[in-house]
Parts: sequence; C-alpha cells; structure tokens
Amino acid sequence: MSHFVTTVVFTIRADQYKEAKGLLSSLEKIIPMQPGCIYFQLLFPLDARLPLLEAPQEQASANDAHQPSTNLLLASEQKISFFKRDVWEDSDSYYRHAYSDVISSRIGDVFRLALRLPQAMQWERISDGSTVSSSNNHWTEDIGDDSDSNGSELEEAYHHDDGTVVTVSYRMCEPNLNADFSIQLRTLAITCREKQLAITYDIHASLDPAEPHLFMEYSIWQSKESYEAHFNDPDVTWALNDLLLLGNGVPKIEVFRKFTFCD
Repeated sequence: MSHFVTTVVFTIRADQYKEAKGLLSSLEKIIPMQPGCIYFQLLFPLDARLPLLEAPQEQASANDAHQPSTNLLLASEQKISFFKRDVWEDSDSYYRHAYSDVISSRIGDVFRLALRLPQAMQWERISDGSTVSSSNNHWTEDIGDDSDSNGSELEEAYHHDDGTVVTVSYRMCEPNLNADFSIQLRTLAITCREKQLAITYDIHASLDPAEPHLFMEYSIWQSKESYEAHFNDPDVTWALNDLLLLGNGVPKIEVFRKFTFCD
C-alpha cells in the first residue's frame, strides 16, 4: 500500500525562533492527531550550529545600556532551516487537514516568517511490503534530567537527540526508466533494512508533473557513523552502481537530526 507524503523546506532568521516556536509546536501537537496522519517529523540540518538566542545576564554599563547585544545581533544574522515531512493514508486525508481553518492559518503564519518561498513537494511513498508504524508519528522519548541545560531555547529543543540521523536523498532517473529505477531503489531500501544497516528506509516518487523522474529516499540511521559505514556493504555498493547507470545527474544528499519542542 502506498501513502501520500508532503515535504516542506523553509528557512527563518534565528531571532524569529520564538515566534516560530509557538506556531510549530502547536502544529507538532495538532497534525499527528488528524485522521489519516501516519507520521509527522521536523528535521534540522545535522551540522548546523545552534545560535545563541539570549544575551548573557550581565550588568550593562552606562555606556552600552542602550546598545543591542552582540549575541542578539548575531542571532538576527543567523538562519535556521527546517525540513518537515508528514505521511498520510491518502491525499484526501491530507487535503481535509490542510484546508481546515486552524491548521491552514498556522501554516500560513509560519510561511510568512520564511526568508524565501518554502519548497513544498508532494510524493507517493512506494510500497515494498513494509509498513509505516503509526507509533512513529511523534517523537516521544523521555527527556530525563535537563538540569545541565545552558538555557538556550534552541538547545532545549534538541532534548530528544539520541544520536540517530536522518538522510534525505534526491535522485533523478533517465526518461522512460522510472519503473526500473523504482525497482533498484526498492532493492536498496530492502537491503538496508533486512541487513539492519538502517532503522528504516523509505522510497518516494515525485507527484509533481514538472519533475516526473524525481525520487526521494528518507532513511533513519543509528548514527552518522552507521550511515557512512553502510557504503562499505557489497550489496549496497552493487545497488548504488545500478542506480548510477539508470540515473540522470549526481544525487543530492542531506543529513538531518530529529527535532521537537519541549513544553
């Protein structure tokens, strides 16, 4: 059984984080509860540096009492990019949720904060006999003791970071080779799951008429090291070589970590 998937990439300034946090945290609670929603996840680039959003609590001198904090100025220049992915039973389930007044208004408010037009895509998750567990539609691991936090709100948002990483890969195939390319991608996904190289590995085909030969791989790995090590597996090497023969251009690969807000 295939599923309907949407992805959105958007970027905000770090000093807009507090405003975006309220909107995104509400979506994080509302969307997974919608009928037909299987999975919802926010991602943040793995190697991105966390901006300092609050100035140190120091006594300002008379000369700099009215000067903006260097840290706050730095935050206004830094950018935060998010990747949002949600999986639905079908497109009807998605559109019922997307057109609801509460959700559409919150999404609109988030997108108004974006520095540029958000990159939204729609996909079909290609079935290979595996299933997407509905228990994965929200990241709910216990956060434990947070007493060592340095106070940065963005730092606190990563309290669920257990070392797992998420890779998102985009590949194009040559025209008229979609079926063969899809088979090879599914072979790669099954290999990574059956040999326990990846926690999960999902394949998506673009539903955009302008990009009919575009595919996306969404995979979760125990660590960055385990992701890098999977390239040494001979079956993976074989599958990747076959994809290169059928592909058009160099694949684009991005590495993320899971992201959620703490209340």
